[in-house]
Amino acid sequence: MTIFQNVTLVLPDRVVPNTGLVAAEGQIIRIGDSQFPPTAPLDFGGMYLCPGFVDLHVHGGDGADFMDGTAEAFRTVCRCHARHGTTSLTPTSTVARMSDYMRFLELCDDLYGEVPGGARIVGSHFYGPYFARPARGCHPDQDFLTSDPDNTEPLMQLAGKMPFVVTVAPEIPNAEWLVRAYSGRGVRFNAGHSFATFPQMEAAVGWGVRTFHRESA
Repeated sequence: MTIFQNVTLVLPDRVVPNTGLVAAEGQIIRIGDSQFPPTAPLDFGGMYLCPGFVDLHVHGGDGADFMDGTAEAFRTVCRCHARHGTTSLTPTSTVARMSDYMRFLELCDDLYGEVPGGARIVGSHFYGPYFARPARGCHPDQDFLTSDPDNTEPLMQLAGKMPFVVTVAPEIPNAEWLVRAYSGRGVRFNAGHSFATFPQMEAAVGWGVRTFHRESA
């Protein structure tokens, strides 16, 4: 059990000064400054206490990158973001080789959940193989995939147990098949790194795309 005392608490609808909060096992038990349990409280001297940030698109931090391909790189990034107020995140890939994509998803799967001392990994953002090559921006010109069962199913199987987001350019070949085939299996699709026309974007919404990145044009 953790007791936060003498905090300025940021709630969804108001800010409450000089109050307290009791938490246990990741859950808020009580808000208020009376009848604290007999455990030494943490006195914050009026500092602000607010919900942790959730970062759904993050590539690295503190000199490490999620595409480095090691568990220690993942932990370094998570610890870095926790120091700055992010308590949950989804590791985000970049354009890479097929073997790098596979390793990225394996590590997301292995470390899904708690990272001691770091932000919690709450899913993965598969970002790169389904871009439109002319709209890749600063990403390297490596393995852009035309989605089909042979090269897509192994990737989707690796991400099977966690929330999984995929960014896709609606104009690439087989984009409709990709979205329709896997949105029904719980995969969330964004549109991004795309030069799609407005009608193509409209069609993508009909397939199941729900979010649009600012890289889209």
